[in-house]
This record gives sequence, C-alpha cells and structure tokens, in this order.
Amino acid sequence: MSAPHIGSTATLPSAADVAEGIVERYWKLYVHPFRQSPDPAFVYESGPFREALARILYDIVEVGGGLSVLTGSPGLGVTTLLRTVASTLPEAFFCTAHVVETGRPVAGLLSTVLGELGARKLPRGRSALFDAATSFLAGLAREGREAVVLVDEAHVLGASQLEGLRRLMNIETNERKLLHLVLAGQPKLSATIARNESLTRRVTIRAKLEPLQTADADRYIAHRLRMAGAERDPFSPRAASRIVARCKGNPRRINVVATAALFAGALARATTISPAMVDAAAREVEEATA
Repeated sequence: MSAPHIGSTATLPSAADVAEGIVERYWKLYVHPFRQSPDPAFVYESGPFREALARILYDIVEVGGGLSVLTGSPGLGVTTLLRTVASTLPEAFFCTAHVVETGRPVAGLLSTVLGELGARKLPRGRSALFDAATSFLAGLAREGREAVVLVDEAHVLGASQLEGLRRLMNIETNERKLLHLVLAGQPKLSATIARNESLTRRVTIRAKLEPLQTADADRYIAHRLRMAGAERDPFSPRAASRIVARCKGNPRRINVVATAALFAGALARATTISPAMVDAAAREVEEATA
C-alpha cells in the first residue's frame, strides 16, 4: 500500500484514538489506575475510611431508624464511601437509595428518594407523596426489609428539603422506624443540620473522612497500581512521596497528578517517573485548575 500523501488523513488515526489508552499501553496496565470514577474494585480502605465505614454500617445495621452524618472535604472519598455502604448492605434485609440530585424542590426530592428505593407510579404533590412513602415503606417492612436513604452533597439542602427528609424519618410502626437516613457532604453540612433542631436531635452517629497520612497515601498509590495489573511500580519511591506531599493526602488530587505524570512519562518514553516529572505534572494541573 502506498504511503499517504501530505495532508491526507485517510489512514491516520485521530488524535483522540492516539491518546486513548496510552497510559495503559505504555505502562502495561489492564485498566487506568487513577480514573476518577468511584469503582469499588479500586477502593483503598485507609484508617479513616475504615473507621467512618464501620461507624455508618453499625448505625444502620445495629441501631437502625436513625440519622447518620458523614462529612469530608471534596476529594476525600465521601461518594466512594456511600457506594461502599450501598454495596455492602445485603439486599435481603435492606432496600437502599443513593440520592445525588439534592437541589430539587421538596416534592421532586421525595419522588427521587422513592424512585431510587423502587417505588413506581408515584403521585404528584407533597402530601400525596408522603402518603405513598408511608405505604411503600410499610410494604418493605412486611418483607422484612428496611429502607436506607444515602443523600450525597447534602450540604446544599435547604431548610424545606431537610424538613421533608425529617418527616420521612417519622414513618414507623409500633415496633420500629421504617427508614434510616444518611446525610453526607462537605464539612459545612454540620452547620446545615444544626439549623434544624428537630433533625439535630435525630442524629445517632457522626463520621468524618480525613486526608490520607503519608504511609496510607503511599499504600493508596500502590493499591491502585496493583489493581490495574502493574507488574512494577512506574514511580520511583521519591516520585511517589512527591505526589503525596504535593497533594496533601487528598485522594482525588493524587489521582489527577498521578494520571498527568503517567501520561507525561508515556509521551517521553520514560522507564520510571521521577520527582521532577511529578513536579512538572503537578504544576500543569495547578495551572489548569487555577
């Protein structure tokens, strides 16, 4: 076959095709190790993560019918922890809803909660939705199942939305409450809840995610590389430490900087990522997000 003439793109791959999978191909990985999606297979349970997970699960399974509050700064894994909770609770005993559309009006929020729990043919109007919730949750209780509602980004909830969720928690039989609520979000969530005195009194446990300590952050990087199929560590020990230091133990930032460094290393055909390459990648990320 003759070579394409200058200016022809008929046999050339697109730039997107060239970039697609470059990190995986060059570093011989099955999948990308530092994607931002909260894949349960890549969850690294640091000390703070394990403690927060244990507290939330204890509150749901052993206490039940209460209000768990989970807080953490952006990038520390709040959403990942909620997904882990949802995947851990056995479906035979729990019906779980993970709600992320927290900016909707009260009726819309109630519809989302009930829809995520599996309710169908929902009525319109706040009063009718509370009646439907009572009926639906009672039906779950007859099946021996408890509803668990995990609300992400809960720090943006307004007073009326919080009050609507509190009213859902009032649904009960003579024996027990029929719904356990988990509110999760940024640290200001605590102040948001404090503005509703009745809701504050319903809090049964609080949990908090903290940045990774140095040893945990090193293990976090190694864990994700191992799960991606790495046969060797692309980062020199000093380069890995540099990522941890520059990202201050924030897993999301670690993912972003590590991705940029791996990509730069692949383009440069490096055999190992050096501290200087990490610094350059971190500066590029910082400039892009400034």
